[in-house]
Amino acid sequence: MIEITEDLMWDDPEGYKTVQQSRVTYQGRWSVGMRRVVQCQTTGRFYGIYWTEGSTERQDHEDHDIQVQEVFPYATVDYDTVKR
Repeated sequence: MIEITEDLMWDDPEGYKTVQQSRVTYQGRWSVGMRRVVQCQTTGRFYGIYWTEGSTERQDHEDHDIQVQEVFPYATVDYDTVKR
């Protein structure tokens, strides 16, 4: 299992690679929720790394509330409407 440290927000743990870069999951007045996804190189499993950041660069936000949970890939389909 992945050791939970602040490094998870930016660096890949040893034996893992990033498959989805950091993206915003929610934005509140005081904090922003972030997520990125890494894949274990030995098992092929995917893990979502979730954390919060302060909403402004001047805001102290020392508790990032980092969480890791297994996630699963899925396919999406886009449809285009064509006029005849």
